[in-house]
Amino acid sequence: MTSATKEERDYEYMARCLKAEGIKSLSYGTDGECAMEYGFESVYPIEDGCLGKNIHLRCFDHAKDDMGRKLKALNIGNDQCRKIVQEILGSEYNGKRVQGLVDCDTPEEFEQMYVEKDSYWPEEFRRWMVTERGRARSLKDSLKQCMLKPIQVAAGMGNPPNKWDNQRTEAMNNVLKEEMERQVTDQASIHELIEKRVIKQQESEYKKAIYNVGDYRLSIPYRHLAVSHVEWFGKTDEQRRQYLKKVLNSSQISVEEDTVVTKKLSISVADSVITTVPAGLLNQIWNEAEIILSHNSVIDVGGGVYYVTEHGGSTNVSVNGGSIRCKCRKFSSTAGLCPHVLAVAESNGIFAECLTRFNSCGNKMEKIAFASIPKRAGEKTHEKKKRKGQNNLKQRPVLDAVRPADDNIDFQKPLAFTEIWHNHNKIKIIFTRDEAKATRCESCKVEFARDQCFAYHTISLSYIWKGTITQ
Repeated sequence: MTSATKEERDYEYMARCLKAEGIKSLSYGTDGECAMEYGFESVYPIEDGCLGKNIHLRCFDHAKDDMGRKLKALNIGNDQCRKIVQEILGSEYNGKRVQGLVDCDTPEEFEQMYVEKDSYWPEEFRRWMVTERGRARSLKDSLKQCMLKPIQVAAGMGNPPNKWDNQRTEAMNNVLKEEMERQVTDQASIHELIEKRVIKQQESEYKKAIYNVGDYRLSIPYRHLAVSHVEWFGKTDEQRRQYLKKVLNSSQISVEEDTVVTKKLSISVADSVITTVPAGLLNQIWNEAEIILSHNSVIDVGGGVYYVTEHGGSTNVSVNGGSIRCKCRKFSSTAGLCPHVLAVAESNGIFAECLTRFNSCGNKMEKIAFASIPKRAGEKTHEKKKRKGQNNLKQRPVLDAVRPADDNIDFQKPLAFTEIWHNHNKIKIIFTRDEAKATRCESCKVEFARDQCFAYHTISLSYIWKGTITQ
């Protein structure tokens, strides 16, 4: 859907279309645009001050920019601006989150801390935070209803939660603008561009899912339509188009008989005390494990290897001592939890030990965050010059939360090389009298140590290393 007016009724129409497709509840994010918030909340309302079936997230980056612009308009210094914004939104550095107002656990705690903090803010900024002029709600209420820690955790942002932003959407907007050379363009051209840059790419992923290649797989009701890699490429182009059409037009097959659970796991989801996996995904894993136990088999083939059968195929699970490992995507995306592992653990009577081991395992959030990200994801090819500024900093997922110190937080910036280093290239020694301000090796471009003199001006040698030394 594209809109030329971006009015409230446009967003309301989009939300109603989603609801007509059977989406009863929704977790969605906005950047603070008033019409968008009104439109979506008219169909998917959020509860005032508590968690409901719908979750509305507010973009951290847009909220930060809004507050920064207001403080600068009031002629507040940069250091004071940064301090106020960090008090409200917190900050992240090197995998740790320094807590702010949005990290409160309850609305009551938020209100109490807000009163303590805002007494030190400029009067005009205090009034601006609670005004509803030009907004669906005041920024203070947005912090409490759309950005508070329990809301982010319930939306699957982790615990402690990573901040949510809509930079991916902004990046796609920028791609479209660059394609159109940032000129006013008719909707027909926009539709053609979206067809090329978005829909065709998604269609390609959908095709690959049919023959079990790529990052996605067909869902359970449609998995009987999947074919092997050899069978797919054995078809002609016309046969592939017809088969794709068949898959797209196929109605969902009833799987009621195969989804009736007759054998439950010995420990329920509520008693598992697992907090690092989103509640919706955790319930799905539990349900799929119970379906395996009810309608499929866990076969011991010896040597600590088990075949877990489902949907006409099987998955290998290995058991080594108390450790259970699987090669499916859910196992890697949750850092060690999937239906196959639970089914094997239940069949072997080690279900409780399996959950205890999973809960005690460290670095789960980091494994989850990087499980499906390629090693070179996000790199730009043939980039000759590094960009300067904040965009060049490496982003790390939040793994821990700490309380802010009483004074201003000023993290030390990482240094460059602090010890002498060189590679295996040939060494060239030159006079340094005219190179007193040199900061790096001209051959390998490695920076010299900052606290050491890289060479003495009394050196009167001019050697080139070629296996032997010649003067």
